[in-house]
Amino acid sequence: AMETARPLPFSAARRPGMGDFLSALTSFATKKQKETSASDT
Repeated sequence: AMETARPLPFSAARRPGMGDFLSALTSFATKKQKETSASDT
């Protein structure tokens, strides 16, 4: 799925693994949750 979603080939950089993807996803979700809770106060 990553090959079809990524517009450029992985020749220039190291190919991201599932761990890289999950850590980026969790950091995004955590940041989004902090923004939401900050606006609730």
